[in-house]
Amino acid sequence: MNKVKIFLIISIIGIFTLVIIAQTQPPITQGKISSIEIYEDRTVFTLEKINETKFILFDKIKLTQGQFIKVYGTQEIYQNQKQVLVDKIKCSK
Repeated sequence: MNKVKIFLIISIIGIFTLVIIAQTQPPITQGKISSIEIYEDRTVFTLEKINETKFILFDKIKLTQGQFIKVYGTQEIYQNQKQVLVDKIKCSK
């Protein structure tokens, strides 16, 4: 086989591996929503027992206080405060 075909096969295998890893990531955290602030371009909420962290969602979704959710996203520090940029939310009962 020539080198181009080998590199193509390795690239495709690598892409499939990354997709599988991305789909099996555990949630960052889970809990009940304690407060919600809705803005035009984002929704900011906090969870019970994790009040020092703000969760920022840039999609329109109906969330209610007291709702139990699992949060997937990226943790970061912004202006010396912990925050999570939310990629995905799973609602539970």
